[in-house]
Amino acid sequence: MERKYFFSSVSALAIECSTVSYQHALDLARELRGRGFIYVDSPVTGLPDAAAAGKLTLLVGAEPADLEKARPYLVPLSTTIRHFGAVGSGTVLATIVRAPSDTATSEPPPRST
Repeated sequence: MERKYFFSSVSALAIECSTVSYQHALDLARELRGRGFIYVDSPVTGLPDAAAAGKLTLLVGAEPADLEKARPYLVPLSTTIRHFGAVGSGTVLATIVRAPSDTATSEPPPRST
């Protein structure tokens, strides 16, 4: 079944707060723009207590004007909103930020003999 989407003259916002791949962010942005959405990638950093208290740090990738449209929805979640550039840049930064903790908890590589 084909889905039909109807929007007013004001674009709807789609804000992705997960850490997804860079390519996924670009693909999703392209698809959603084609359907009339404004897409913002905004991975978060912070522990569950920070999330509950609205004290996350947001790593945002979006056009500046799109970030301003999304800001009223982002502010209640966070104490810090960092804009790193176009769509996908928030995701890239989140991947870099998390890399040390991902490697610290992974299995060490096998030793060569």
